[in-house]
Amino acid sequence: ASPQSDAPQDETPRQPGETQRQMEPAKRNLRIIDGDEMTVPVINSKELERIAPTTVPEEKNAGETARKKVVLQKPPGPEQFPQPLVLDANTIVSREVTILLNRFTSPKPDAMCASAEGEWNCGNYSKSALQRLVRSRTLTCLGVWENEDVYVGDCNIGPTDLATWMVSQGWARTEEADLLPMLQEAQLAKIGIWRD
Repeated sequence: ASPQSDAPQDETPRQPGETQRQMEPAKRNLRIIDGDEMTVPVINSKELERIAPTTVPEEKNAGETARKKVVLQKPPGPEQFPQPLVLDANTIVSREVTILLNRFTSPKPDAMCASAEGEWNCGNYSKSALQRLVRSRTLTCLGVWENEDVYVGDCNIGPTDLATWMVSQGWARTEEADLLPMLQEAQLAKIGIWRD
């Protein structure tokens, strides 16, 4: 006689195909992976529930605008602008920021000046003079943000103030009281845009 097992036996007779039917619900929730392919699970659209977004687009945009205003209203302080590119003798670009230099004005790149030898491109010379001074070195500026990508201020390269240097070298005009003596000296020396 074969030995009797102590484990309880399931005496319920099973009908053909009954096990297969019991596994069907579990199969519907599985995704079968075969090679590099994955089957899409079957989803009953009647069981889905639409949930409203926690933030509507208008509120999100308003929040981003408010954050930008906070940035623009930060207290003035020194700003660092790496890899500056001189567009003209009053305008520099650093990455996506346009920097407008304060306290002096220089001729635009296409401006012509008169001299005893005839007209010459003083605007391009002014731009080139500033380019030679800057040479892609980081600017340190003190000013204000007009918006998120335009800054207006006074800038230095190391210890050299750009406004002071441009006026003293004769490449700019100014109405600033502290720079007027340098302007007069450049005019008397006939250097830069003041040459004969």
